[in-house]
Amino acid sequence: MTSAGFTRPVGARPPPLPPRGVQRKGVRARGGLDTPRIARAALYAISLYSAIVVPLMERGASGSANEDNGNLLNQLVWLALGLLTAALVAIDPKRFAIRPIVRTHAFLLALMGWFVLSTLWSLSPDSTIRRVGLQIIIMSAVAICVVLVREAKVIVNDILQVLFIAALVNWVALVVLPPTALGHAGIYLSKNNFGTFAALMVLLGASRLAAGPMWMRLLSAFVVASGFVFLVVSAAKTSIGLAVLVPAMAFFILVFPLNRVHFAVPAALAGVMLLVTVIGILVTFNLGTDDLFTFLFGDPTFTGRTTIWQFVWSYVVNRPLIGYGFGGFWSIGNSSPVQQSGVWWMKDIINQSHDLYLDILVQGGIVALALFFAHVGALAVYSNRLARWHWSDKMAIAAILFYGLIYNLMDTTLLRSFNIVWIYFLVASYLIGVGPDAVTRTPEAAEAMSPTRR
Repeated sequence: MTSAGFTRPVGARPPPLPPRGVQRKGVRARGGLDTPRIARAALYAISLYSAIVVPLMERGASGSANEDNGNLLNQLVWLALGLLTAALVAIDPKRFAIRPIVRTHAFLLALMGWFVLSTLWSLSPDSTIRRVGLQIIIMSAVAICVVLVREAKVIVNDILQVLFIAALVNWVALVVLPPTALGHAGIYLSKNNFGTFAALMVLLGASRLAAGPMWMRLLSAFVVASGFVFLVVSAAKTSIGLAVLVPAMAFFILVFPLNRVHFAVPAALAGVMLLVTVIGILVTFNLGTDDLFTFLFGDPTFTGRTTIWQFVWSYVVNRPLIGYGFGGFWSIGNSSPVQQSGVWWMKDIINQSHDLYLDILVQGGIVALALFFAHVGALAVYSNRLARWHWSDKMAIAAILFYGLIYNLMDTTLLRSFNIVWIYFLVASYLIGVGPDAVTRTPEAAEAMSPTRR
C-alpha cells in the first residue's frame, strides 16, 4: 500500500521545479537562515531610514548647504547595510540571480563607471570618490534585497506600510511643528520635500485601493487621504499636479500599452495635435512663454529656479562632454562654483540644480545624460516582461518611475544617496529586471490578489 499524497499515479507528470535561483518553499539557505526574510527586513529598514530618520537628522543639521560635511552616521548605516546584504549573497548564492539585473541595468552600470572615471577631472576628487562609493553601496544593497525578496506584491505592500508609519509621524509633526513661511513642511526641511513624500503616498496608495485584502485597502485609503491633506497644507504645486497626473498616466499605459502600434500611433497624433493647439493659442493671442508659465504655475521663474538653471548652464557650456565630476560641483566647500560666482541667496541654501537632467549634465556631461536616458529606454523595453504581473503591482511600478522622471524636471531627487524617491526608483527599476520571477507565486498570495477578492 502507498500513502495518499506521497506517491505519484502512474503516468502523471512530476511537479515543475522552481525557476533557477528560486528557493523551494520550506528550504532554507546554508546555516538555516531565511535569506529572503532577512532581505525583506533590510529593505524595510532602508525605507524607514530614508523616509523618517534622514529627514529628522537633516532638520537638526546646521551650516551652509554647500559645506563638504560628510555625515558619518549615514556612511556607517549604509556600510552596515552593504555588508549585511553582501553576506546574504554569500550565504545563499543560488537564490541571487544577478544575470537579469546586469542585462537590464547595463546602461546604469556604465553610468556609475563613468562617474567613477570622473574622479580624474572632478573639482573635488575626494568628494567624488566618496559619493560614488556611497552610491554604489546603496544601489547594490537595494538590488540584493529586491532580488532576494523577489515578489513585487510583497515589496509594494511593505513600502505602503512604511508610508503609513511615516504618515503617522508627519501627522504628529503637523500638530507640534509650526508651518514655514511657504507652507507646512512636516518632518522635512522644506514644503517641497514634504510635497514629494505626500505625492508618493497618493501614487502608491492608489495602486492598492481596489486590490488585496481588506486591511491593505484600508491602510491604502488612509495613506491616500493623508497624502492629499499633506499636499494641500504643504502647498507644493508641482507635487499636487503630479499626484493627479501620474496615476492617470500609469492607468493609461496599462490599458493602452504604447508598444502596440494601434495604440502608439493615435497617442502620438494626439500629442502632436495638443502641441499644435498650444502653439496656435500662443501665436494667436501674442503670448510668450512667461505668460504660459504664469498661467500654468503662477510664477514664470518657477520660484527662482530659472536663475539657478542659468547659473548651472553657464558652467555646462564650458564642459559639455564630461562635466565637473559626480558630486564635484555642489557641496564641496569654498571650491564649489556657487560659492565663487553664484547669486548671494544661492550660496548657503542651494546645493542642487533643481533639475536632475541639468545636474547630470554638470556632473557627467553629455555622456552621462545619454547613459541615463539609455537606462530609461531599457526599462521601457524590458517592461514587456511584466505581462503576468497583477495590475496593481504594474501600476505601482509605473507610478514610481513616471513620478521620478517628471518630478525631476523641477527638482533633483534621483541619484542623491538616501533620498526616498531614489530608493523607490531603484526598487521599481530592479523589479523590472527581475521581471516574470517577481509575479505573485504562492497560492495564498495569488488568492489574496485575485479579482474575485476585489
